[in-house]
Amino acid sequence: MKQRFTIVMALPYLSIILSLFPFFSTAQVRFEKDTVYRFARDILRDLNGSDRQQIARAAYNFSFIGDYRNALVYDGKMRQPYGMITRADSAYFKKFRPVNASEYIIERAGREQIIIINEAHHFPFHRTFIASLLKGLYAKGFRYYGAETLDYTDSVINQRKYPILSSGFYVPEPQFGNLLREALQLGYYLFAYEARTQESLGDAKRREFEQARHIQIILEKNPKAKILVHAGYDHIREDSLGGSWGKAMAGRLKELTGINPFTIDQEVLTERTDPSFENPFYKMTSLDIPSIFVDDSGAVFSGPEGTNYYDVRLYHPRTKYIKNRPHWLMSDGKRYVYVGRKNLSLGCPCLVQIYYQDENPETAVPTDVIEIPSPTHSMPVVLPPGKFQALVKGSTGKSKLIPLVVQ
Repeated sequence: MKQRFTIVMALPYLSIILSLFPFFSTAQVRFEKDTVYRFARDILRDLNGSDRQQIARAAYNFSFIGDYRNALVYDGKMRQPYGMITRADSAYFKKFRPVNASEYIIERAGREQIIIINEAHHFPFHRTFIASLLKGLYAKGFRYYGAETLDYTDSVINQRKYPILSSGFYVPEPQFGNLLREALQLGYYLFAYEARTQESLGDAKRREFEQARHIQIILEKNPKAKILVHAGYDHIREDSLGGSWGKAMAGRLKELTGINPFTIDQEVLTERTDPSFENPFYKMTSLDIPSIFVDDSGAVFSGPEGTNYYDVRLYHPRTKYIKNRPHWLMSDGKRYVYVGRKNLSLGCPCLVQIYYQDENPETAVPTDVIEIPSPTHSMPVVLPPGKFQALVKGSTGKSKLIPLVVQ
């Protein structure tokens, strides 16, 4: 019964997510920065009651402007409560002890050829975690990075060395842009693997197969290639989902190549806006760092005993807010930087978008975005040392570009 219970609890939200996000990830959409980075009031104005697609759109729109609190709130509006797990499931989970997730993944990467890791499309900390793995994976021989959202028509991203608004549907979210920059700077080859026609995108089985086939092509060109694949939600599942999907991308890739990928789920053991929406295993522990759970024999926790969706469930700690910004933004010498009240004279609320000095602010993905509701509201951007441009857009529609140097 415990395996059946867990599947029943997972399916309602899975069906919602798959119905809301299939075309959002196609990347074949052209963006202008004025329509991507929108004031919170405008995002809310578009909402129409309980329309789930509009709620999903609000969740990722809030993530685009660095408003993680509201992204989490609107994620909750798409969810259904979990129930209680059985005593047997609880006892099973208690056999495992937490270990540092980054250290575990990097160590295991030495004996893996394909790593597939997922995300929730409106949770930027899933992207900051993937970015934190890149150096270690590169040292283990990984040279290819594929993301579900990347648009195959951006054929020069590897030469340009930074993402632009049209690089993919979710790429305009600042932490996704930073992840891609980091991969490019380290020397990864970025490739798109999403299905490429509306017919394929509208056919679940065909979409999963075509995603897997595009990854297989990398291996046909370089059989020894070590590949990091970044997917959304259940595309990482290795079992059969049945129904309109059949097998997901990870399962199809295993069939096509004979390579058993190392699959990592970030989406399940993650905080929600309300504890009733959180996975029961998540609520059984409280840790300060991303963690993976291992037992005395070396086996890894991947879900209730008897399930085999993917290899690992990765735990993310609850977000702490420092200076009104999520703690997971801070890494690698980044600093809190204030734009100063004198630069908010265009009228509040103000949107502040930060661009690297050598990137075109008309087309580039900003490295950080915040909305400042009033001149007295204290909120910094989070930046590494370097030279930047701050685009400040006021509520009147006027904007100005300000040079910014971070020591």
